[in-house]
Amino acid sequence: MTAAMLVLEPIIEADLPPEMYAYRPKRNAQQAVVEVQEAMFRGHPEVVDADLSDYFGSIPHAELLQSLARRIVDRRVLHLLKQWLECPVEETDKRGQNHRTTEAKDTRRGIPQGAPHLATAGQSVYEPVRAGMEEAQVGSTPRESAS
Repeated sequence: MTAAMLVLEPIIEADLPPEMYAYRPKRNAQQAVVEVQEAMFRGHPEVVDADLSDYFGSIPHAELLQSLARRIVDRRVLHLLKQWLECPVEETDKRGQNHRTTEAKDTRRGIPQGAPHLATAGQSVYEPVRAGMEEAQVGSTPRESAS
């Protein structure tokens, strides 16, 4: 997984807008807060904080793989990513018992927890939502006009 992350992260990272902070290298929530404060200081009072409920657990595999295929040409890498999406996941219940689940494979949705490369990739599926918000001027990072 580490080798895949080293290869995939720069590819995915290049497509993400600068105002996205989650699951990105060298970015954190404190930096996002500072950016919001600076935008408010510049006179932009609108802020959208999107914390989508179960977002990563609901990402459709087909859309995620299609989004990745736009940037990754090696079919073997795409096949490996598909296998990771569909692999069984071991979970521990409240009583401490381990159970294997194939829910992601069965529903063809969701990214396994603990797969940072897939979490980063999952943000690429969110891009149309972000672009629509920006087009509607909702939640877009204010841009200073060039003088």
